[in-house]
Amino acid sequence: MAGQSSALVVTMDGEGDGVAGRFQVGTREAARVRLEPLATIGAAQSIGHFYRQLMNVIGFRYFEEYKVMGLAPYGDAARYRGLIARCYTLLERGQYALHPERYGDVVADLRPRKRTEPLEAAHRDFAASLQEATERLLLHVLTHYQAMTGLRQVCLAGGVAHNCSAMGKLLQAGLFDDVFVQPASHDAGCAVGAALWYAQTVGGAPVGARVPHVYWGTDIGDAAAVEAALADWAAVGAVEIERVADVETRTAQLLADGCVVGWVQGRAEFGPRALGNRSILADPRPMANRDRVNAMVQKQDTFQSFACAVTEDAWREYFEAPATVSALPYGTFAVPVRPEQRALLGAVTHVDGTARVQTVTCASNAKFWRLLRAFAACTGVPVLLNTPFHNHVEPIVDSVTDAVTTFLTTRIDVLVAGDYVVRKAAPLDVVIDRFVPSIPAHLTLKERDPGAAPGNSALYRDFPGPPVRVLTRESVSLLVRADGRTPIAGLLDQAAAAGNRDDTLNEMSRLWAERLVCLRPPAAVLA
Repeated sequence: MAGQSSALVVTMDGEGDGVAGRFQVGTREAARVRLEPLATIGAAQSIGHFYRQLMNVIGFRYFEEYKVMGLAPYGDAARYRGLIARCYTLLERGQYALHPERYGDVVADLRPRKRTEPLEAAHRDFAASLQEATERLLLHVLTHYQAMTGLRQVCLAGGVAHNCSAMGKLLQAGLFDDVFVQPASHDAGCAVGAALWYAQTVGGAPVGARVPHVYWGTDIGDAAAVEAALADWAAVGAVEIERVADVETRTAQLLADGCVVGWVQGRAEFGPRALGNRSILADPRPMANRDRVNAMVQKQDTFQSFACAVTEDAWREYFEAPATVSALPYGTFAVPVRPEQRALLGAVTHVDGTARVQTVTCASNAKFWRLLRAFAACTGVPVLLNTPFHNHVEPIVDSVTDAVTTFLTTRIDVLVAGDYVVRKAAPLDVVIDRFVPSIPAHLTLKERDPGAAPGNSALYRDFPGPPVRVLTRESVSLLVRADGRTPIAGLLDQAAAAGNRDDTLNEMSRLWAERLVCLRPPAAVLA
């Protein structure tokens, strides 16, 4: 995927099949890529596990590594540098040893934080020390293998490669002229690896330039398909839709006027990054937009920064990177914002002066590129705050229906799907009883204690564990009557004891926002 003739190939993650890392020399030979093994890192020396186990001390759990990375710039790495340094040893020839038996020393010096407890200066400092140690380990290993092979190109994959702060440090270190990070470096990237391996097995993988984009997911369809999906929601008075001839210019003006926009176009991005087809967009200039977008979607901790997109021809006016770097198309690197531009780009400049950047060309994503150009025409700045279009409980949206659901259950100002500008027609509490409810397939409604009084029901996941949510008697009465056709209003009318109607509707709204129930317009359900 890197389009390189030869490179050092590195995978680092938590663990897979007992392996936590591998170093190889990759060379292209005709229609095949040949990989020559250099070394393997066993699970006991996993940098991914090192990061994950130590971040538990400050109250972060599995899959929250990105939060620790975002917290680190707020701390002083010197405070716990010596403490964390006791947990690893750098050895000759790029080797290192991890000392998990010493992780307990950390707990002795820093009282573990419960998830519900506030973050204090000590936790920020610990995150900074842990991030610094991880970067030190990574650069120690890569420095050795670069010197050993003499290669000036490197390809990286694995969960460690998704640490965009570490990747930014690698980029700035000058060890390599070209650093390629597989855009889906987490486990989902295994699907691509399997496909490429099979392609070579049966006749050779494609050889040529670097993969131009990763818009390989579900397509929202043509204008007729988008309009049909939106029309179902408009029919119940939830949204107003307008088809716009020049949607990029209209959207740019909305953004310049202060709107936060959900932007859904074409085929979804492959991987965890929003790259302009399933994005929440905002003006990158007002620093207040960072907290504002956060509040709208209850999306992430306030210490985390948002990424940004910029036209490829203008990115060096705002951001710094070595001269050998021509583009940053996948949002995988945090790079310095030019000092003179940091105040201008207040919403996307992190506390350490960096930003995670995606460069956009007309060839890779014409519609998103035109939007950036249109925003520049309005404001003089070809940059947008760009973050994945999802709320705090779901992955990135996929379909138009997903987008409308997230739009209606957050405070996002405007949705743009294809060439359609979508606005909320009425408050959710006014229209919610017009939707048809159902319980998601992965949840089950059942009694917590079959011997207890009625109204003791809760929603459970399809695997052992505590209830996800205990429900009121009125909501239970409504959901047990749900037949996949009748709107909430009709179900409430059928109920023998509907209780307080407003309270029930409010609970349905909260459950929908948490995706603990599904709500759809009647026309969409019947279709």
